[in-house]
Amino acid sequence: MFCPRCGRPLEGGEQFCPGCGNPLAPALSEATAPPGPPELPALLTTPELVMVRDREGGWVTFRFEDGSGRILGATRAEPGFPLHYTLLDDEHRPILHLDGVRERGLQYTYRILGPDGGLLASLAPQTSVLSRKYGVSVGGQPSLLLATNATGSDYALTTEPGGATVATGAGSGLLHARTAVTVAGEASVDRRIVLGAMILAGYFTTPRRT
Repeated sequence: MFCPRCGRPLEGGEQFCPGCGNPLAPALSEATAPPGPPELPALLTTPELVMVRDREGGWVTFRFEDGSGRILGATRAEPGFPLHYTLLDDEHRPILHLDGVRERGLQYTYRILGPDGGLLASLAPQTSVLSRKYGVSVGGQPSLLLATNATGSDYALTTEPGGATVATGAGSGLLHARTAVTVAGEASVDRRIVLGAMILAGYFTTPRRT
């Protein structure tokens, strides 16, 4: 950075040139330069992920890896039933929260919450607690459908109505402990809702839930 009048090198942040005293425009001050947009964590931008189900201290946990095995984020389980999870990125910053709310009998609604606790979406079985289909409401309106196959190894998140694929999961390994998650490139759904739905799909089909 240089003074536009005398050409003296500037360190940035000065209001006047130390050489000629020329007032410097705000554009020459690093302190007044507008900040660029924050960089999103890789967890919210990588289209191909592997979700790994594990157990930690008696709790079912999930972590996300990229194709090279680098961990991009993981859930932290918190005491509660049916579930209380916080998803953290690779720098341990909260991305979302998940919890279950008992409605009546054995009927539960599952909520995807932002880091600040604001509601992003809610999921509910479409028929009963044994249903393999879950309606996803965004802004109070039915928007997506989460469906798993009979064994819980494969599942898909699609728009409702329309049926356009937002994301898919394909399980492998012992008891489908590893799931290849693919997020559609043209999907306009909040990525946090997609990740929350994938975790919930894994949770719903985990043997001996905690």
